[in-house]
Amino acid sequence: MKVIPTAAVLGAEIAGVDLSRRLDDATFAAIERA
Repeated sequence: MKVIPTAAVLGAEIAGVDLSRRLDDATFAAIERA
């Protein structure tokens, strides 16, 4: 997973996550922190 920060209003772009599958807790938490 790669987190690319963007403007403060948008948060971040997330790359390398397969959203067709259920996210594990660690991945979900990392996205939420982004």
